[in-house]
Amino acid sequence: MKNERVLEICAICGSSDLYRMKDFNRKLGLFILVLGIALSFFTYGVSLLLVTIIDWWLYKKVGELAVCYKCQALYRGYALDNIPAFNLVLFDHYRSRVRANG
Repeated sequence: MKNERVLEICAICGSSDLYRMKDFNRKLGLFILVLGIALSFFTYGVSLLLVTIIDWWLYKKVGELAVCYKCQALYRGYALDNIPAFNLVLFDHYRSRVRANG
């Protein structure tokens, strides 16, 4: 049964600007990629194919989470149907506000 809790605003800062992304550790993903590249010299590129298959499988298996643009708070366990995908313009807007305020 799918969780029906709906997220509309950030509980930390009160912002309604949220986006969704895959709930995956970026450092682990980078490690898998670097390992595949390092092994490609010995496997003649076969390891890159294996890394691609692992990446596709993880993409299908890993769930999503919501992130606040303003304070970067993470929210798991909510229905994300109403949360849009990442918007670079909105992200840059909030990042420039943080830099301007110190």
